[in-house]
Amino acid sequence: MKDSIAAPPQVESRREQRYRVYWRANLHLPGARTLGARMSDISGDGLGLSAGEAIALGAVVPITMGVPDADGGTQLHAVQCSVRIVNVVLSGRDYRLGALWVNPPSSVRQIIDNWIRKLRYTSSVIG
Repeated sequence: MKDSIAAPPQVESRREQRYRVYWRANLHLPGARTLGARMSDISGDGLGLSAGEAIALGAVVPITMGVPDADGGTQLHAVQCSVRIVNVVLSGRDYRLGALWVNPPSSVRQIIDNWIRKLRYTSSVIG
């Protein structure tokens, strides 16, 4: 009889605080496929999102995020960079994906940092 091996407990690996967001994103997959997703949180290290299908752990995926003006304006900006998928969990009908930023351009890093500064003072921390 084989011994059963339990999965190790999940440990939060983010070093930075996560902040809730409700932004849309598109993940650009091989074969010119686009997978629509909903961003659920953002941090200096990465983001969380939900999508209708799983993406392989370790995959580096280009992403376009619909980011609102940080100064309270109503315009959305298409912000593009790449992320590495580090967590995939089936949750109901969708997959919850955890991703880390992969060398975002300085312009994207500035947008992320501006939003985190704003959210630090206007929203609650997750986890």
